[in-house]
Amino acid sequence: MTKRLKIAAVPYLNAKPIIYGLEGFSDRVELLFDVPSRLPAMLEEGVVDVALIPAIECLKRKGFVTLPGVSISSRGPVESVRLFLKRGYVDNVRSVALDESSSTSAVLTKIILSERYGLSPQYFSWRGGSRIEDTRADALLLIGDDAMRVEDGLPSLDLGTEWDELTGLPFVYAVWASTSAETLNEAAPLLQEAKERGLDDLVAIALKESGRLGLEPELCINYLTQRIHYDLGEEEVRGLQRFHEYASKMGLVPDGVRFELYDRENIGEGALKKADRA
Repeated sequence: MTKRLKIAAVPYLNAKPIIYGLEGFSDRVELLFDVPSRLPAMLEEGVVDVALIPAIECLKRKGFVTLPGVSISSRGPVESVRLFLKRGYVDNVRSVALDESSSTSAVLTKIILSERYGLSPQYFSWRGGSRIEDTRADALLLIGDDAMRVEDGLPSLDLGTEWDELTGLPFVYAVWASTSAETLNEAAPLLQEAKERGLDDLVAIALKESGRLGLEPELCINYLTQRIHYDLGEEEVRGLQRFHEYASKMGLVPDGVRFELYDRENIGEGALKKADRA
């Protein structure tokens, strides 16, 4: 019997379309779930073969090879990555609580507050999902389903919108990666087909998940069909390169780590050269 691939992903609504089709490969795939910040270690330690890891980890750690063509990204408003402003206005932010389950969004928060608003607040971690009222910070970052559950009324910055206004480029939150090109080659057809199946059934996925999450069906449908995008093409690579530049400038990533796509021909060597010059 062929050994099943162990594939790890996040349990959030935004990932459902690209893991939806994997459920039909139960004879070949074992799915595991955890928060984004824990998945890179699971990959490095060999607990899983492939993982949907935060994009920042491909810019911080050597040895990760990324699958082209598939990501969790946005091109403008994202709705599920939000910085809530407890003091009403971003200019009042002196301290920020960062959802400890996040890593990419935490770096994005620091970039946005620095580059867009000229702010250098104090940052500390907090456990996302606990009550907003329980943190003394002026602002707090929430991601995923928790961010979407917060009732309207508390002012917030949508970090997808903020990135779009800063750069005009897509923002990539997560990518499929492995520590082995051979393993990624084995998984690639399954991951690509899973994405295609999921994109064909976005409305059905949204309706199913809305019940599980207690969210309005229309909200989930709009989120999966209008807010979240699942490509990793030329524009997304340029967005990642710009993200890397800002993170490097602020000392948030180490020197000497280069984003590595498994098969560059799938995205075009020209796209990477253009991104390098951006």
